[in-house]
Amino acid sequence: MSLESIQEVLDGSKKAYDLWLVLNAGYSGSSFKLFKPDSIFSKQIEKTNFTGGEINLGLNFWCARVLHSTFLAGTTIGIKHKNNFDDLEESNREDIYQEFDTTTKTQRLIRSPTTVYKGKYKESIVYPWNIDLYFVPHGLKNVGFLLYGTTDIVSDELPKTKLGVGVYFLKKQNAFNPIAGITFDYSDVFNNDRSDDTKGSLNKFKVALTTRITIVNNQKRS
Repeated sequence: MSLESIQEVLDGSKKAYDLWLVLNAGYSGSSFKLFKPDSIFSKQIEKTNFTGGEINLGLNFWCARVLHSTFLAGTTIGIKHKNNFDDLEESNREDIYQEFDTTTKTQRLIRSPTTVYKGKYKESIVYPWNIDLYFVPHGLKNVGFLLYGTTDIVSDELPKTKLGVGVYFLKKQNAFNPIAGITFDYSDVFNNDRSDDTKGSLNKFKVALTTRITIVNNQKRS
């Protein structure tokens, strides 16, 4: 069912629902310099390349005019190759080279700064499980709410769970046409990964703002 057809149901008085299968895949790559303080000097800075893929399979369920609200729920399970780059600490190193001109007796220092990342680097296979629930109460005009959670399951680690909530402001009471929103989420709710405890709880809390700006609109009024 298209979004236009869904909105026609919302504007009417009928109850309706829809269930469909979703499949998505992605591929990403990155390159950075990893600092290894325990290695010999010439091998402390190592260029690291990472490529990872992801595929997810899930179900979405849409239901209108139930409990005086419109609901859109979804769940996906997938497999992803990822690294812990976000957990590494950015730092700077500077190599200094010396040149000497015997003719002019001139000494020259050449500085070569490098951005490196410190920490225990790891790549792993993760099975992400996502659940989302978006609902628009009919008693509130132009407001929708989102509840979501993600659990990353790894074979040799305890699962990490992120939970979040969002509020979206709609245009013309269109449940699928938000113009702005704000989300709050907290990662690793059960603190199964204690490696980042020294960074404090606020490091796990994130706030995001979203908005939509129309650049081109070719619709004509009759």
